Amino acid sequence: MDGPIVRDSAGITIVDNPAQDSEVIWQISSDPDVDIGGGVDDLFRVVSPIRLSDGRIVVGNGGTSEIRYYAPDGRLIKPAGRDGEGPGEFRRIAWLGRRGADSIVVYDLDLLRLSILDSAGTFVRSFQLETTDSVTFAYVIGSYADGSFLTNGFGDTGGETPDGLQRYRSPLHWFGPDGALLQNLGFFSGSEMYYMPFGNGGFSVVEAVFGRQTTRIAGPDHLYIAANDTYQIDRYTSSGGLTASIRRAHEAVAVSNVHIDAEKEGRLAAASGRGAERIRETFDDIPIPETFPAYHVIRVDEAGNLWVQDYAIPPQTSGRWTVFDPEGIMQATVELPVGLDPTHIGNDFVLGTWKDDVDVEHVRLYGLDRST
Repeated sequence: MDGPIVRDSAGITIVDNPAQDSEVIWQISSDPDVDIGGGVDDLFRVVSPIRLSDGRIVVGNGGTSEIRYYAPDGRLIKPAGRDGEGPGEFRRIAWLGRRGADSIVVYDLDLLRLSILDSAGTFVRSFQLETTDSVTFAYVIGSYADGSFLTNGFGDTGGETPDGLQRYRSPLHWFGPDGALLQNLGFFSGSEMYYMPFGNGGFSVVEAVFGRQTTRIAGPDHLYIAANDTYQIDRYTSSGGLTASIRRAHEAVAVSNVHIDAEKEGRLAAASGRGAERIRETFDDIPIPETFPAYHVIRVDEAGNLWVQDYAIPPQTSGRWTVFDPEGIMQATVELPVGLDPTHIGNDFVLGTWKDDVDVEHVRLYGLDRST
């Protein structure tokens, strides 16, 4: 395949991209333009850093139940909110989003409540997501340009205690800007996890080894569901209608004992005590797949471009992403710093979270040059 092939299949656009990388390489600044975290700006349980139109950076700091506003150069301007259940207070900050240019929407998972702050960080109002007999829980995972919300529900275990390697399906819901339920979108596959039952119906859970996972994400106007069993990302309307399947030629890489040992050592190096013991138990018992997933996760930038992260084959690490335009045509490759999880990608910047070698949380902003 020399280039992308676009075809129609029963009204659904199929885009087949070649395996070879794009010749266009976008550049990231060698050092972060802004680095927040450490010292007096300690962050804990960072949630959804975003950049406002005037360059300010807003960070949910779950550890203190605050929404922190930073100047474009990274100086702390003000915190907003505190722990509590009153107006402008938060129990568990789970997601931040923008509404309009500079207002912020905050989702509190414990209270199942959305709060709106104006451009100065002042509380404006709050509202609940509508619940019904079929929607008793909703975790906000994104919002669309029109202000409506995409949420995820509980995985369907069939009423059984989870045991062993499982990949449960969970529901997606579409809510309006005011929290009214617009549509149940159906059940979609989740990510593989390894469950270990203990006493009275309890269980512990760890990430599967080289497990298949599914990313669900809201772009400006579309819902993307990316199950990395194969190199395919499905694009839906916000109301759940499948419009396109974006694919890339991919040859699966076989998993070897060298890869398994490297993955085990890497997990053990980051764990201690009971956590390390659980990892050893996992590698003794868990089924190991024959091949690696086709890619890692996806993100969508402000313009609707789709960013797909390469899967890192251990002991290698990878910060390489492939970018597809809104129509699904491969556009460029980008090498982001290893460990940077992008949460907001604009025209000329990438903002995300990053941890140092002792797990101190940072929020970093890098310049992005798309002209090369």
